[in-house]
Amino acid sequence: MIDATEGITSETQTEINSMIQEGVDEIEILLKNTNEVEDDDLIELLEKEVRELLTSNGFDGDHATINRA
Repeated sequence: MIDATEGITSETQTEINSMIQEGVDEIEILLKNTNEVEDDDLIELLEKEVRELLTSNGFDGDHATINRA
């Protein structure tokens, strides 16, 4: 879960590292508080950054499910 008003944080990377250690193959991301971000382009940019982060950590970032809440 990533807070859209904060973006990717060190906690995000820590959670991904934990999932890698646990042997998780797929990650589904929830972007919360998207209604508090006025510019939809910023949400799309965050989604792109999340996909890149997942890919750089060995996940299929291009096909990861990212939900908005």
